[in-house]
Formats: sequence, structure tokens, C-alpha cells
Amino acid sequence: VPHLPLIRTKIAVQAVLSCVILACASEGGIMATKDYLEGLSNSPTDALLIGSAAVWSGLAVNAVAPFLQVGGQQIVGASRAQVIYASQPLWASILSFA
Repeated sequence: VPHLPLIRTKIAVQAVLSCVILACASEGGIMATKDYLEGLSNSPTDALLIGSAAVWSGLAVNAVAPFLQVGGQQIVGASRAQVIYASQPLWASILSFA
């Protein structure tokens, strides 16, 4: 499976679902979300911080990491990939102390 179209589709679906969930799950529904977004125009610092977090989450976490993961899985092979996945709790515990 070519990984670039797969990643593009994943990013698009996540973006659409995130916007829908944000609008529907907020306390006041879609109108409260609209009011909140309009309020950000009055506070450029808050808009910059929220925008930076959204871009970081969108690019680094949801675009670059899966792209590298799918490409790496095609190169590494199934048995080595399983060893890497099985060692994830070990790496998580090591990095939690850093």
C-alpha cells in the first residue's frame, strides 16, 4: 500500500472529525464554539498559542509521525517491527524519568 495517500486520508479524516467533535461536544454546542472563536480575534496572544498548539499537534503528531512509522514498517520487516512495538512500555518508562 502506498503510504502517502494513506497518510493524507488519515489526516483529512482526523481534521474533519476533530472539528465536528469540537463543535458538538462543547457545552453550548455550535453557537458557543462560534462565540469562542470570535473571542479569539480580540486576544491575539491566545490565538497564537492555540494556533501553535494546533499546528504542532496536526503536523508533528498526526502527520510526520505516522508518515515515518509507515515508511519504517515497510523497511524494517514484521519481526523487527514487533520487537520495537513490544519495547514501547520500556521506552515510555525510561523517558518518563527524563
